[in-house]
Amino acid sequence: MIGRSKSSLIYAAFTLLAFAIIPLGIATGHFPLLSLLALIPLVPALISVRDSFRHADDIPQLAQAMGLNVVVNLVTPALLAAALVI
Repeated sequence: MIGRSKSSLIYAAFTLLAFAIIPLGIATGHFPLLSLLALIPLVPALISVRDSFRHADDIPQLAQAMGLNVVVNLVTPALLAAALVI
């Protein structure tokens, strides 16, 4: 396999790209301005990315970052959906 450190790079790229789509959608007119609310979980997402690098070889600590990732992955689409409905 590619290893935990390289996996953290892939995770970071996917996470940051997911959040980059939101302002891109607003800039192109596909998302309303209220969609910026979906950027609220960006801070916990960055903490999770940081911790995935810091604790790549410490599974108990990495589990905390993974838990934070679950929260981010539940809250972000919920906020974006709410912005699209309103």
